[in-house]
Amino acid sequence: MNCVSNKIFSFHRMLIAETGDGAVLPTWIHVDKVNVRTSRELWDEMRADGWNVEYHRVMSLIYYFSIPISPDRPIEDNYLDAYLRVIKNTDPVRSALVFSCGMSAVRTTFAMVAAVIVRRKMLLARGSEDPYPSRSSFLSNLGSGSYKMGNGSPGISTPTNQAATDIKLAQALENSVIALLMAQPTLLENLRKAHQGNYGVILSLFGCLDHGLQSKRLVDRVIDACDHVTNLREDVFTYRVKYSLTTADNDESKREDLLSKAQSALEKYYVITFASYVDSVDDFEMTLLDWLNSLQKREFDQAWTV
Repeated sequence: MNCVSNKIFSFHRMLIAETGDGAVLPTWIHVDKVNVRTSRELWDEMRADGWNVEYHRVMSLIYYFSIPISPDRPIEDNYLDAYLRVIKNTDPVRSALVFSCGMSAVRTTFAMVAAVIVRRKMLLARGSEDPYPSRSSFLSNLGSGSYKMGNGSPGISTPTNQAATDIKLAQALENSVIALLMAQPTLLENLRKAHQGNYGVILSLFGCLDHGLQSKRLVDRVIDACDHVTNLREDVFTYRVKYSLTTADNDESKREDLLSKAQSALEKYYVITFASYVDSVDDFEMTLLDWLNSLQKREFDQAWTV
């Protein structure tokens, strides 16, 4: 908002607020240098108020570390290594991790998923129960009455089932498309597989990773647990479908933007590789980049041997 608008509205900004009953309402708030903070200023203020917040040292209750990533920049291996350097030195029980980005959506969710994968490994190393067990593990523990969630109540974490998939497909597609799918079972089944993240490029990873299928199942459970704002797996499907439903005659630039977003979402789904890396290393001394290089060398050596 420019200076003229600032003067007219007396430095007020309109925000979208959600009421207790779920209604979304526009709300005007007063904004000035007293009540606007950067992330670092906010944590500094909390620390001054007595909160146990640290920037670079471990054993904090809230841990803040800045790893800036722009919205249009792909998540690269060195970013994940930077996440890991911070997270591995924190206590998985006593400390909390706070993530944020410009919209607190995709980049924040991706960081949450990566952190949960690392902390799960840290908890298992301490002998704790798996916080994201497979369905078979849950059913086995449920039969013995041994599995409880963190709050002491029974819990379950299951992969996406067909009924849930069909419901979300209906939400993502237009009515005319749904009617078409009902008449073409093969196309419907292909869309179900896509919605569940079973893309060819993703399935091809299983030939390179030692436990690729298990890593994908784990990542899917973690993604579903962190999808309060967006679901990283379903984003791929949603943008790809929107691209298909947008004709070039209507808006070619919009089609290109949707396809680019679908590709970016698919790149984030490669966090499956990161999960396999976390599961494979013992002490995180080997970086993700070095681990990927070792995989590439192994594949080359095997191909040369054949």
